[in-house]
Amino acid sequence: FASAHEVDPGYAGLLGRLRFLISFYSIIDLASIVPWYIDLALVDQQLPATQALRMFRLSRLFRLEGKYVESFSLMDDLADELKGSGVLSIAAFVGVTIWVVCSAFYYLAERHNPQMIYCPTCPDVDVDACTIDEWGLVDCSGAGCVGNGTSAPCFHMFSSIPSASFFTLLNLFGEFPLVTEHSDVGKAIATIVSLFAVAFFAIP
Repeated sequence: FASAHEVDPGYAGLLGRLRFLISFYSIIDLASIVPWYIDLALVDQQLPATQALRMFRLSRLFRLEGKYVESFSLMDDLADELKGSGVLSIAAFVGVTIWVVCSAFYYLAERHNPQMIYCPTCPDVDVDACTIDEWGLVDCSGAGCVGNGTSAPCFHMFSSIPSASFFTLLNLFGEFPLVTEHSDVGKAIATIVSLFAVAFFAIP
């Protein structure tokens, strides 16, 4: 590890530190950790989308200097060796298949779970008083949350396999923002998803 001024002398001193605070990678780091503090401060609020901001950390891989240049060179060499073997295509197929299958299981387990209802216009609504039809559409009018007529005020985050795929992808990358709201079956699936995440995503 190195201090900022050891990487770039322009970051030395007080003015240099201030310059580093508004640099691109500092902002990326800030955006990746702020969601955790937001969720910690707003305990009673449902803000699952904030977890997606942590994916901004991946942009640090585009820093083309020092060891990163060597890393990208090694990746190019590996890609050239595997290009004709079909290994990358098989790995991509397996990864997408795991993603879709896990999303389907999440959908089956959570589609009738009222704790997965998200009401941005009525954050304090009693979701247990809402109803969910067979198509996954949510009606919270009985709980006092009525829309403006143009769009539904509440929706279910696992109303379909495509909608479940977003949270499944977060789980496969090691983030479990809704684990406390899952049903017992959903928690069991989350455990299985975490094993797949380690075996097929993290280790390679």
